[in-house]
Amino acid sequence: MKILSKSVFEKESDDDGFSICVMRFIRKNYKYDFLLQDLAPSIKLLNDSRNKKISWNEYEKRYLNEIKEKKEYLKELLELIKTKGTVTLLCAERDDKFCHRKL
Repeated sequence: MKILSKSVFEKESDDDGFSICVMRFIRKNYKYDFLLQDLAPSIKLLNDSRNKKISWNEYEKRYLNEIKEKKEYLKELLELIKTKGTVTLLCAERDDKFCHRKL
């Protein structure tokens, strides 16, 4: 079992395994195997971050609080990880240092 993380803008690789998109806003040209949109940050949180109203630390706290309310989607993600072996989480952020994928 292996969990990877990358941007939807990065080139696909055979090492990616099963790709799960965890984004709020999806474009038709994004390639992924499964969409778990409900694990993306809320629109309010995304807007606050993009408009620099909050720090990364505040983003982190708020996202982790949001995700606590989404236990059924976390269970779905864990089941996919168990059954698919290698899973790559995808979103638009190019640098996962400041991305919900790493949280």
